[in-house]
Amino acid sequence: MNTKIKLGAAILLLSAMAAPTFANTILSTADFTDYGANEPGSYSIDSSDLYAVSFNVDKATQLSSIGGYFSQYSYGTFFGAVVAANSLNALTADNAASSSLAYTTFTPDGTDQKFDLSALLGPGVYDLVFGAIGDVFSSGGGLVSGQTQNQNFANTFQLTNGSWAPSQNQDVRVTVNGATVPEPNSLVLMLSSLLGIGAFTRLRRRNSI
Repeated sequence: MNTKIKLGAAILLLSAMAAPTFANTILSTADFTDYGANEPGSYSIDSSDLYAVSFNVDKATQLSSIGGYFSQYSYGTFFGAVVAANSLNALTADNAASSSLAYTTFTPDGTDQKFDLSALLGPGVYDLVFGAIGDVFSSGGGLVSGQTQNQNFANTFQLTNGSWAPSQNQDVRVTVNGATVPEPNSLVLMLSSLLGIGAFTRLRRRNSI
């Protein structure tokens, strides 16, 4: 095979290995059970009642989306935000957009939804926060309860009357999706191997002349 073709194929392989994929589930608190019009109830969310779930990433991770199963009786505009765990106590609906690592808004439609949210996170503990924008007359609703919990996620929190406190509402579905990003040392090793292959190929060609 031509040397240039070999190097080109190796570079494409290196690029593919360096790029994260977006198919991994980082957090899924419960399996999805579609209750349709027969919802058993929901955990209330509005501009003053926020809900947060902690999650951990062990390596550098590129987030792709967040999600949840929101009540069909929700209305108005909601937000989803990812914050460092140590900054949760200072978070409110009013400052979420400016004080979060990643932030998006959406309209609940009563289904199991996903919302694009891009952020590069280093190893550590984070909180996914959901809330509503505006007063209770313009936005509100909640996460559908009665979901079958599928893992022992560490901590859930709720903001009520201006104070964050641990929450017992763990039968709701919340998701975080993304993929691990290759570490710099791995990329350096792959690049060194690629350069070594190129040097060896040139040396062999020179010796055969």
